Amino acid sequence: MKKNYKTKDLLANEEISPFGFINWDISANTVKICPYIAKTLAFKTKDKIQTYHAYLELIHPDDVSQVEDAIESVLKKKKSYIVVESRKLCRDGTWRWFNCHAKVIVFDIKGNPLHATGMCTDITHAKENEHKI
Repeated sequence: MKKNYKTKDLLANEEISPFGFINWDISANTVKICPYIAKTLAFKTKDKIQTYHAYLELIHPDDVSQVEDAIESVLKKKKSYIVVESRKLCRDGTWRWFNCHAKVIVFDIKGNPLHATGMCTDITHAKENEHKI
């Protein structure tokens, strides 16, 4: 019997890694976050962020415009990928800092973006230490 090590490895890496993934089906307007991000933000699995707008609602009001500008630049192909730091709202009302790298990975035949993916790292402790210095 052949085991599916690739899937098990991916799931194990997701559980122990200090970063998480976000996948955005642009055409369907659905967003999926991995268990790491859900856990970091104190969401339960059933509380998944379902849409792009629901994802934006988690971003700190002072950070929304820079995040939207960065996303827009990659959607319009002004940049091949983006790197942006922003605060995201946790279920308990606190804020956590994330450094996110993202890019569009699928385009239709006309060049319109269809699917984007990103990787986010919780940098809250680094930001807190930065403010202490």
